[in-house]
Amino acid sequence: MKKALFLLLFALVATTRLFAQDDELDNFSFETEPLKSESNPYFSVGAGYQLTFLSLNYDEINKYVADKLELDKFEGIFTLGGVHGFTGLVVIPNTRLGFYGISGSKFTEKENSSTNLKSTAELKVVINGFSIDYGIVPVKSLAVLPGLNFGWGNYTLETTETPTSIDWNDVDNINVGSAKMNRIENKFMMVQPQLSVEYAVTNFAMIRANVHYNLTFDNPLVDKKWTFNKDAELKNTPNKMNSNGLGLQIGLYLGLFNY
Repeated sequence: MKKALFLLLFALVATTRLFAQDDELDNFSFETEPLKSESNPYFSVGAGYQLTFLSLNYDEINKYVADKLELDKFEGIFTLGGVHGFTGLVVIPNTRLGFYGISGSKFTEKENSSTNLKSTAELKVVINGFSIDYGIVPVKSLAVLPGLNFGWGNYTLETTETPTSIDWNDVDNINVGSAKMNRIENKFMMVQPQLSVEYAVTNFAMIRANVHYNLTFDNPLVDKKWTFNKDAELKNTPNKMNSNGLGLQIGLYLGLFNY
């Protein structure tokens, strides 16, 4: 009987202590810290070839080419190609600096068999510049880069009217009216706000797509903004005769792409 009472008393004490410990657990507070989201770093060094498809306004230039020279109008997308190289800036994380040079042309011609004359017109655009971009890496190997290009270039229209054939001995004797070449040129500066999307196929190869807007203005570093046949200053040129326009770009690059 004494043993039974002892065991009962021990059970009551143990149960009371257990519930007391449960009450003390309620007094503890567990604080959780939010997980820190770390953005993936962007760094790349490379160079590659890029194609640019630029939407130009040909209205003013076609008034000269089609109406006065009676050639076919310039139409369609203006295509430029060239190289682009860049390197990441260690001092400013996720930022890179680049340099590029692109050029392109459009051509139209007409041959008059009755007069033995051939007329041509070629529109050329050359752009050189620097680029600065900031890389955002949402997932591995994929980067989105807002950026800005700035640089300089030439916008040139070259027209010719020549015989379809001529003998070497008659070059100096040819009538100036039946063989002429004119060159209209504008030296400009430009800025290009842009957005690029890049995918690193491997750590050493990358493909790139880009959308930008080309905004040009007369180069303040030269005396003659527009020239005729290289030397004569050309005045009263139409405002819409320029290389402004929306551009799309694709490129293939080799280098080191660590993102």
